[in-house]
Amino acid sequence: MTYQTVTIHLGMHKTGSSAIQSMLRRNAARLARASIHYPEYKGRKLADRMDGNHSLVFLQHAGIEDLGAFLESRITLLSQHKSLIVSAEYLSRTVAIRGVLRSLVSLFPGAAVRFVIYIRRYDHQLESAYAEGVKRKLCGDLIADERSYDLTSILSPLFDMIGKENVVVRPYNPRHWVKGDLLSDFLQAVGVPAGTVPAKALQGDVARNTRRPRLYTYILSRLTKVEDKIAMAAFLDDHPQLMPADRAKYFLSPEERNAVNARQREVDQPFFDAQ
Repeated sequence: MTYQTVTIHLGMHKTGSSAIQSMLRRNAARLARASIHYPEYKGRKLADRMDGNHSLVFLQHAGIEDLGAFLESRITLLSQHKSLIVSAEYLSRTVAIRGVLRSLVSLFPGAAVRFVIYIRRYDHQLESAYAEGVKRKLCGDLIADERSYDLTSILSPLFDMIGKENVVVRPYNPRHWVKGDLLSDFLQAVGVPAGTVPAKALQGDVARNTRRPRLYTYILSRLTKVEDKIAMAAFLDDHPQLMPADRAKYFLSPEERNAVNARQREVDQPFFDAQ
């Protein structure tokens, strides 16, 4: 593997990873013309199901002697291009995956390797994850599901591995994105030349959660059985006229929002102060 540059996108939960991966897959041919390779799964059924997510979490399983051969048996890792982009969700969960990242980096000894990761405001991330979770398993109030993402444990190993100058941390916030668009922002962050992917090709799917009113999430949060949640979600999706018009996206109160963000700052601030 003689890539000059290798970019590994570490998809944090609820930071648009699926949209990024789908866009990269749809535009793989355009990227290839710029000598940038975005691997595809071998086998159409699996490729369609994963839709660009390389899902490298399977590498945490022990017993893999030849990582390169193992990867190449599943995705088209090899190419004659100068650059490689790999994108996978949950690779930011470094406790289980740290060794995998080191092994992955070691496959490209002559390449300039960088990690790209998007960080989302904690209260928004919590609400987005909750809105997704109530459809299958979560019930009750959002605050009861509060958890810490501990950015220290995520970023510190990455800094130690390849140097913090090679870790691109971007905000998951439209106000700070290139052209106010996540996909445009990502392409610039990973060094894709301007114009490689035209603006009209950056039309990704909008997450359905962003279109659902808060009452939808509340109703599902009151149900405790998975089969009831699935049935209710299907019913509400088929009858959107039953939901009141509600342009608001988030539903924590200002007091709750300040409290959860303050608790997260206590976890992360010492790490950022040390940088």
